[in-house]
Amino acid sequence: MKVLVPLPSKDFDPTEVAIPWSVLRSGCEIVFATPDGVKALPDPIMLSGEGLGVFASLLKANAEARVAWQELEASDEFSNPISYEEAAKEVFDALMLPGGHAPGMKDYLESEVIQGIAKKHLERGNPVGAICHGILVLARAKRDSGESLLYGCKVTGLPKTSELIPWQLTKKKMGDYYRTYPETTVEDEVRSHLKNDEDFIPGPPTLVRDSLTRLWAGHVVKDGNLVTARWPGDAHLFALKLKELLA
Repeated sequence: MKVLVPLPSKDFDPTEVAIPWSVLRSGCEIVFATPDGVKALPDPIMLSGEGLGVFASLLKANAEARVAWQELEASDEFSNPISYEEAAKEVFDALMLPGGHAPGMKDYLESEVIQGIAKKHLERGNPVGAICHGILVLARAKRDSGESLLYGCKVTGLPKTSELIPWQLTKKKMGDYYRTYPETTVEDEVRSHLKNDEDFIPGPPTLVRDSLTRLWAGHVVKDGNLVTARWPGDAHLFALKLKELLA
C-alpha cells in the first residue's frame, strides 16, 4: 500500500508525523511531499520545549515521540520528498494529513493542490486520515457541488479548549504561536462546514497522551473511509485505525 503524507516546508508537529509513520511503515510505502520537494523541517519548539516554560513537559513531544522523530528524520523516504505537483500526478492508495499549529503550516493548509488531492482520495473511497489542524485541508476542499468534503461526515478535530488554553498560557511570551488563525479556531472552522453541528465529536478532555499500551487515552472518529483525530495525544490510535482501513 502506498500512502501519501504531505507536509509544509516547516513547522509541522513532529509527533503527528513520526508516530503514525512508525506504525504505518510496516507493510506500507510512505511517500512524503512538500511544496518544492525539499526536506521539511518540524516545529522546533515541539521538540525542545523552548519558550513554553513550566508547561513544556505537557505541551512538547514526549520521549517516545522524540525517539520516533529521530528515526524518521534519518529515513530515506523523509529525506527525499516529492513536490506537491508531483504528488498530484501520482497514484496513491491512501492519504494522511498531519497537523501542527505554528505559522509555517499555512502553505500546506491553504494549498489548493493538496485540497485537490484530498478530493480525489475521498471520491475514490481511498482511506484518508487527518489529525489536528490537518482536518482543515478537508474542510476547505470543495466537492463539485461546492460543499466541503466534510459536509455530511462525522469528524473530530482539535477542540476549541485545547487550542485556546495553551494559547492563553503562553501568549505573554509567545504571542499567537498557538493560534495559526487568530480570527477563528480549528473547531469553529470545521463546524461551519458540517451538515449538522453534532457531527463534530470533540471527545474527552485532551489531558493524557495515548500509546500502544494506553490506547484508551486516544480519541478518533471513523466515518466510512475517513479517520480523524484531535491532537498529538491521539496519534497511536489514529495510526492504528488508519492502518485497519488500509488492510
